[in-house]
Order: sequence, then structure tokens, then C-alpha cells
Amino acid sequence: MVKTKYVKGLKLFKVEELLIRQPWTALPLRVFATGFMLLFAGIGAYSVIAGYDDSPSYRLVLPLYAVGVYAVTAMWLSKRTAKITPAGVRVSIGPLPVCTPRSVTKDKILHCYVHTVRIYDDGTELENYDSVGVEALDGEQINISGPHLVAGEAMEAARQIARVLAPLGVQVVDWEPSGGRKSRILKIAAFWLALSLLALFAGTAWELELWL
Repeated sequence: MVKTKYVKGLKLFKVEELLIRQPWTALPLRVFATGFMLLFAGIGAYSVIAGYDDSPSYRLVLPLYAVGVYAVTAMWLSKRTAKITPAGVRVSIGPLPVCTPRSVTKDKILHCYVHTVRIYDDGTELENYDSVGVEALDGEQINISGPHLVAGEAMEAARQIARVLAPLGVQVVDWEPSGGRKSRILKIAAFWLALSLLALFAGTAWELELWL
């Protein structure tokens, strides 16, 4: 019989496999994105109902809006799932994918980390939380769990991860390497930008009836 242990979203299977499943995005971001999409939809519906002759038809923006609807739906339905085994770590987002999974084998992991994130605006602290993950030998950090508002909770999560990946240790870090992480963020941003431009082109072609 497999015993399970729950610790704030952590599910531990006999210290042989650790499965961490958390929402992909924070609730405030999901609410803001949903509100923006509803506002955009309301403006579009009003324009169609009012029948403004000088405004573009729904065909111009519908493909782009479909991309936005997919992204917002993914924010609500998709979760970040991290699977930690003695062989390594794999992090994916689903069931609606938004990027490729990330994985690293145990022999390429330097240590587990607890990283404190502080965000300020004009000297006022807006956010203060800890994230937990693993750092590879090449300096890339793979975030596994967070945000943790209690430092002790983050450290306990990191120790459970390190226990599965033994004999790795836990380090408290206050930086993020610039190389691999920035490159991945740029690639994801470039993909979604290209997809949005493609949707805009499709809408323009539909509006101008270029493919008819």
C-alpha cells in the first residue's frame, strides 16, 4: 500500500516520487486577464450591435480574440505539475499547454534552492514570498513550488525535494541566473507574439476576403 503525505500542495509517495501540482498563474492575474477579455468582448459586441459603418467587422479581431480566450482559459484550467523522482525533475503545464515541459536529470542538478522574491514600487514592498526549485550545473533554475508566504513552509518543501534527489542539499539563494532563464522567457514570448501576429494576419485576410 502506498502511503501519502500532504504538505501544502505537496504529495509524497514513499519518498520515492514527489508530485507537486499548483495553479499556473496567481489569482489576481487571472481575474485581471478575464476582466480585460470581457471588456474587450463587450466593446466588440456593442460595435456590432450599434452597426458602426466605419468600424472594422468582427472578422478582423476574432482570430486574435480566440488566442486571448485560449490563454485566459489556460490560466484558469491549467496547473503547473512538477514530478520529482530519484532520476530527476520534470515540470509541465496542462491540460492546456502554454509552453514545452522542462526537465533535468539528477546528475545535472547542483542543488535544491529557496529563492526569496521581493517586488518594490517607489520604495513600497508589493510582494514578498519564497519559491522553491532546483538549480542545474549550467546555472539554470527550474521553479517547482511557490509562492510560499511562510519561509518555513518553503524550506520544508525544498527539503522534501532534496530527500527524493538525495544526496542533494538545499541552498538559500537571492539571485536568478540571467542566461538560460531569460532565453527561455524570450522564446516563450516570441512564440506567443508570433501566434498573435498570425491571428491578426488571418483576421485581416478574412476581413479583406483575400482567400475568397
